[in-house]
Amino acid sequence: MAGDDGDGLVVGLLGHEVGQRDVERRRELEQGGEARVGAGVLDLTMEEGRLFVKGPAGRIEPVEAIPGIDAVAPKNVHIGPVWTVAQVRDARSLAALRPDMDALANWTNKVGAGGVTLFAPSDDCVAAIHVRSFAPAHGIPEDPVCGSGNLSVAAYLKQAGALAKYGNTYVARQGAQCGRDGRVHMRVDGDAIWLGGDAVTCVDGRIET
Repeated sequence: MAGDDGDGLVVGLLGHEVGQRDVERRRELEQGGEARVGAGVLDLTMEEGRLFVKGPAGRIEPVEAIPGIDAVAPKNVHIGPVWTVAQVRDARSLAALRPDMDALANWTNKVGAGGVTLFAPSDDCVAAIHVRSFAPAHGIPEDPVCGSGNLSVAAYLKQAGALAKYGNTYVARQGAQCGRDGRVHMRVDGDAIWLGGDAVTCVDGRIET
């Protein structure tokens, strides 16, 4: 999650809600809810057994070309974390990328971004787009499935008027190069961008303060 405020909460809730079958909490979330995290107060909702979180309002600005990566129209997307987002020609080119992590870390520090999230049109019937997120400046060469990265891609597509190609509701595929092959469900509803997904409970416990 590359240090995101909020993603960890969502994944934690997903694991609890789906893994533990907490019926009462599920019903509450189906009616809507919220959670306070470092990025602010995030709206939550449960739809068809899948938890969705509403992303923070974003700010987008152009940025210089990403060195060593053939990607078009890079922009910094501010949604709490700052991701440089850009499009790669196709899914095979995206999958084949092997960025110079030291150079990428230095560049993201220079342009004020936490990392780089790249996307490409899908070449399969599983998802609309493929996504990869790199945050070497934060000690994370590649984030297998990144919530804030996918929110940033959706904000980028919305601003560029490119959602017609993928739909206001689409699935992004991420993590295959890390052995994870995750799915992220995105929905753009007017000015609101919602991110949803499923999770598997690996560790169950409680933190008390």
